Amino acid sequence: MKCCFIRQAVLCLLLSLVQVGGHAQRNVFITHEGSPETSSLVLNVDGIDFHDGIAAFRSGDKVKEMSVGVGDVMGWKEMDSRRSQVIPESLQPLFDFEVAFMSYDRALASVAEAEVTDENDSRYDDFVDHSSWLHQVTVTFGGSEAVVEDNDGCVEAVIEGNHVVINSECAGVEYRLRGKSDDGSLKLYGGKKAKLVLDGVELTNPKGAAINNQCKKRLFLVLNEGTVNRLSDGVEYEKYPGEDQRGCFFSEGQVCVSGSGCLFIDGYHKNGMASDDYLHVISGFVQVVTHAVKGDAVKAKSRFEMGGGVLQVLAEGDAAKGVKTDSLITINGGKLTVIVTGDAVWEDEEQDYSSACGLKCDRTLTLNGGEIRVCATGSAGKGMSAGTDNKTGNDVVIDGAQIFVRTAGQR
Repeated sequence: MKCCFIRQAVLCLLLSLVQVGGHAQRNVFITHEGSPETSSLVLNVDGIDFHDGIAAFRSGDKVKEMSVGVGDVMGWKEMDSRRSQVIPESLQPLFDFEVAFMSYDRALASVAEAEVTDENDSRYDDFVDHSSWLHQVTVTFGGSEAVVEDNDGCVEAVIEGNHVVINSECAGVEYRLRGKSDDGSLKLYGGKKAKLVLDGVELTNPKGAAINNQCKKRLFLVLNEGTVNRLSDGVEYEKYPGEDQRGCFFSEGQVCVSGSGCLFIDGYHKNGMASDDYLHVISGFVQVVTHAVKGDAVKAKSRFEMGGGVLQVLAEGDAAKGVKTDSLITINGGKLTVIVTGDAVWEDEEQDYSSACGLKCDRTLTLNGGEIRVCATGSAGKGMSAGTDNKTGNDVVIDGAQIFVRTAGQR
């Protein structure tokens, strides 16, 4: 971990906070741009003042001044021979962790968020078993044309090859997707909530979203036990007037993910998985990769919530975000792994840089439980970022979560 400062402006300061001898030490480790083979270590720092290329390190009544340049790096270097002077040996294991996608995490897919049984709880309606599903529709992709089986006659389907558009005003419809197509998609219209079961389906849509839910009601996305499901899109989308399709998996309404199967999403156009409302992960294994500049692997306009299961996210584009909302992020359980690798991008309109970020919300970030691992490797990349929420006064709330964050790259 390391961080830099710009003289007379902003100090992005990483002080190693360690407990030594019963009191908190803030030890600053400095690598000098002009002579990177040398280093400086300043112990017990209470604060730093900058003026005319000089950093004044305050420690109690003492002040130590040092000439610094805009390229100097402050923090600690993990492999440096003097690392033990910054972090005591007993605490070094706390900093020796990896942020990587682990295949054995699939076993955690069935570890679900505790079911909410209080009907007055706002999350009660997010659990699929709290709704009734009276009608079953099966869509099987493959061959020259997809097949839609609707024994109740409650949907209208338009089929062009393996591209399927379904419209239904029936309540309690369960859609089950199976089969494989490298030129296929599903689009849903309707005014009622629906259940969408992925039962071993692989879809690539070269000209749009692989799954596009245009209904603004709740969509229950169920990953069937023992199945592996894959979705991918193209770089360019065909446009439909008056309709959004912001990513490989897109929904106008809320999305509630459950089940114990696996879903892999590969997004090339913009976002990987997106909702114009909120997204709630209850269980299941979901891996989302996005490649677009300024794209978001997971984007929820209203809020993102996770209480169980596994979510693995990789955002490769410059200024891309791993998990992004315009409002709230709340993690109560499960395992979330986020890796962002893109560099910062200059924004002419804002006259500032937009950088990649693992978790980004415009209001409050709440981490109540679960295991959260974030790595940002590009220039100016951030692990987590929360906006200013003047309504509550709290931007970041942490209570019980296991949090591991790594940042690397240049300033």
